[in-house]
Amino acid sequence: MRHLKLWTLLAMVSCQAQSQEKVSMNDLAPIFETTWEGTLTYKNYSDGKPVSLPCQLTLTRVDEHTIEYVQEYPTEPKANSKGKWEIGKDGSTFNGSEIVSKRINSDQDLEFTVRSEGQDNGIDSTMFITYTIGNESLSYVKEVLHHGTTERFVRNKYEYQKSE
Repeated sequence: MRHLKLWTLLAMVSCQAQSQEKVSMNDLAPIFETTWEGTLTYKNYSDGKPVSLPCQLTLTRVDEHTIEYVQEYPTEPKANSKGKWEIGKDGSTFNGSEIVSKRINSDQDLEFTVRSEGQDNGIDSTMFITYTIGNESLSYVKEVLHHGTTERFVRNKYEYQKSE
């Protein structure tokens, strides 16, 4: 019986390791060599109301694992930022977060979700960011699950269209 339990445990761990979702730079090919124009909508920390801002995003492939971004807010230039997104060496993480799902949605766009632990407004939380990548559209939505609660809420959402 003890050996059966050990084999069952090993089989479960093996199945989990094999089912690890991964992304590669090839999956992300539609996002490069263009500028994306869109909107950031976020839930204001102080009053909980939604706020929307126009934004522009440019993504550049640096190597097999690194993407440089330039995020601009025409009406809030002090919020402009530059940085890097990283695909983990084995493809199982994106920007340091575990990839927990990957699929092709009904619009034939790639959709993948990452999960990380952290704080939201000083509260221990699990964060989920879902990236949706199409030939003409790009979005990412951050959902937050405060520890001790059962429902996620959308903290922010970026929605872009390819600009000409």
